Amino acid sequence: MKEANDIKKVERPKSTVVRNYFGTYKVIRRTSKRVGNKIVPVDVEIVGEIKNNKFVEYPHPVPVGQKKKAKQNIIGIKDYGNIALFTNNSNDLLVSLNDVFDKKAAETLYSMAILRCIYPKVSNNVLNHYFMTSYLSEIFKNADLSIDSINDLFYTLANNYQQIETFMDKRIKKYKYPNDTFLIRLRRYQKPFAYLKDYSKVIDFSFDYNFFTVYDFATEQPISSFPYKGEWFSNKVLYEYLANDAYFDVLIYLGKNHNDENIEKAVKETTNLNYIKEIDVDESWIKDEMFDKNENMMFLPNRTIGYIAGKKFKIDNKFIYVFKDHEKNVNEHKHISSNVTFDDKFTPRNLIEQMHWFGVMAIESNMDVKLEEIYMLYQQHPKIGKSFNFSKNIEDKIFINPVDYAWKPVNQFILFLAEILNWEIQNKLIELKLDQKYSFETLLDYLKTYKKQLNNRGKWELSSIPDYVNELINILKI
Repeated sequence: MKEANDIKKVERPKSTVVRNYFGTYKVIRRTSKRVGNKIVPVDVEIVGEIKNNKFVEYPHPVPVGQKKKAKQNIIGIKDYGNIALFTNNSNDLLVSLNDVFDKKAAETLYSMAILRCIYPKVSNNVLNHYFMTSYLSEIFKNADLSIDSINDLFYTLANNYQQIETFMDKRIKKYKYPNDTFLIRLRRYQKPFAYLKDYSKVIDFSFDYNFFTVYDFATEQPISSFPYKGEWFSNKVLYEYLANDAYFDVLIYLGKNHNDENIEKAVKETTNLNYIKEIDVDESWIKDEMFDKNENMMFLPNRTIGYIAGKKFKIDNKFIYVFKDHEKNVNEHKHISSNVTFDDKFTPRNLIEQMHWFGVMAIESNMDVKLEEIYMLYQQHPKIGKSFNFSKNIEDKIFINPVDYAWKPVNQFILFLAEILNWEIQNKLIELKLDQKYSFETLLDYLKTYKKQLNNRGKWELSSIPDYVNELINILKI
């Protein structure tokens, strides 16, 4: 309380008050209006905040919503089963959020991440509907997913991004172990206009920016996600992440279509960092003869037919691994043979030339390892890519007004939380072998039928459900 009183004594513009917004003290300009025979104060706009016992003015004041709250009807039945699946299996994440953010912000972020997993296609402005019609609204009464509250939260975190950085730092310390291998995937965002180029208090997201997301290579668990400005990417970005952790193996994956030369240069010049990248096959130096010798054959387990042939080359300070997958070669031959149509532009000769590359893949790396090792490392990426694509597919469906583009990094943070939740639940389903019987979407649909409803005494009780859903409930211990 003493701290709050001291903050209120900080010199600030006249006709303003100080309010606590998710742990940040905002300075709000007020006016007044007559209501009947009384003069009533009215909040107009947020003009700045108290930071380090000083008033920091915003370049552009933020209007404060002044809508009257409509009287809400009591919702007497709410989704429970699909919500309990997440809340029962992710308490560690909620504890981690509460360790960094205030209670309201932590519960709001956690609730948004859960709803993102269950309803990946909905936009932020309708999340409150799903929140209020689910049992989340009963568990987390401090959380507020109204669009005004979400806007306030996003604005606060965009201005105090160090809170998210603190969350990531704590998570790295918690999940890094000696001899672990981490895989890094890069995601690029492009901003159409520099709306906040003059707003130095917001982390500089005014131009194109990127995130690198770090996964545990063995468990595929999302570990951390950090933004960096595209044109600022250098060895420093990676060194800052790798600082004092030289005993960790880090493997960075550069996608085949990754065209940022600065990033590639930084990756390749960073000490103690391994990388792999699929590259376009070059017809001038890849020959069939490479795959004819028995010593280049790789016989891998769990293959239905054929084999994989491989060859390793050293070019300058990097290694090129070329593979020809006999199984893919045969399948692509079958597919094109049944669908090909010849004309002046595509002749049988063109087909023969194209078939030469069926099943061929080339990988560049700075690692000098066996053919089998590099192949198995590369095959791990699609698995981790599921998490990457999970959040990307959600992100692609979310409409964000260009004016609010600087808040996108906060939205990315929520998507990262959703990735963690998705990883937790998918592993739980695998552990219980439910993944062999149900798709994730079907299981959520079944669990949604398990609801809680208010009885005439104002108590919540469970609804009746079909036997096959009850079987699921018992297995999941919901």
